[in-house]
Amino acid sequence: MSSFSQTASTECSSSTEIEILRLAMDPTGTIFRRLSAIHAWRSPHSKRLRPVDKSDAMPPPPSKKSHELFRISDGALELTKWIAMVIMTADHINKYLFDESLPFIFEFGRTAMPLFVFVLTYNLARPSSNINGGAYLRTARRLALCGLISSVPYSKLGGLLDDWYPLNIFFTLLVITTVAGLIEQSRTGKVRVPAVLTALAAFVMGGGLVEFWWPAVGLGVGAWIYFRSGNLLGLLTSVASCASLRWVNGNHWALAAFPILFILSRLNVQMPRLRWFFYAYYPVHLMVLLLVRIPMERAGYVFWYT
Repeated sequence: MSSFSQTASTECSSSTEIEILRLAMDPTGTIFRRLSAIHAWRSPHSKRLRPVDKSDAMPPPPSKKSHELFRISDGALELTKWIAMVIMTADHINKYLFDESLPFIFEFGRTAMPLFVFVLTYNLARPSSNINGGAYLRTARRLALCGLISSVPYSKLGGLLDDWYPLNIFFTLLVITTVAGLIEQSRTGKVRVPAVLTALAAFVMGGGLVEFWWPAVGLGVGAWIYFRSGNLLGLLTSVASCASLRWVNGNHWALAAFPILFILSRLNVQMPRLRWFFYAYYPVHLMVLLLVRIPMERAGYVFWYT
């Protein structure tokens, strides 16, 4: 028994001396081999590990509940667009044909632009629109083209500075789309700082040229941020920008667009989506108003916007 112990002690001493010699001659290799041995010993495939009882496992940390995003069905969103078109048409009839003399039309007409902005930004915030950013470019091209076409009857109807300023609502939506697209590029692309600076420049410069100015652009960008990520700061920005439209409209009726959208989001309706209808409807209805005003002028009507 003592001879066995002596032999084992001799072997242990020999292995220790060998390990020390290895460490002195090749410290990096020795340490690497030791780490590899430890990794193999702790590997899940190692037979040294006993099966873990589920009762012993630590429970996962409670996950924070993400903010509930605003949801509206495609049919209700299309209905929102149609309601906004009806309100806009009534507002333009009141403005261009009756010198804003019809009761309550001007006030309720202030909700049309925010509703159009909500429809645009909700569509831009869809996950399918942010896969490669192509939706922003396509939408911007359509808005720019239709904005240029609409500029002819828009300027002829009057009520503008130097017959062109501010630019029509299509260009307002174009600036919103551009700023949102640049912000999205800054989030996903490698050139983040230039994209953010370009978005800021587009907001400042573009917002000063379009109808409803910076409040409308802030309304749209804030709404897009909220629809995109559920960020409450975006919602607060949108509400604050909408409230600041009082500087443009002379009242706070634009804020009524928020409860209108919320009520419509509770509806479950089925409506076909007419993708190009609004793009065509806006310049056509302005042209119709311009043509209707010709016989009215001959009949003795005097228009302020001439």
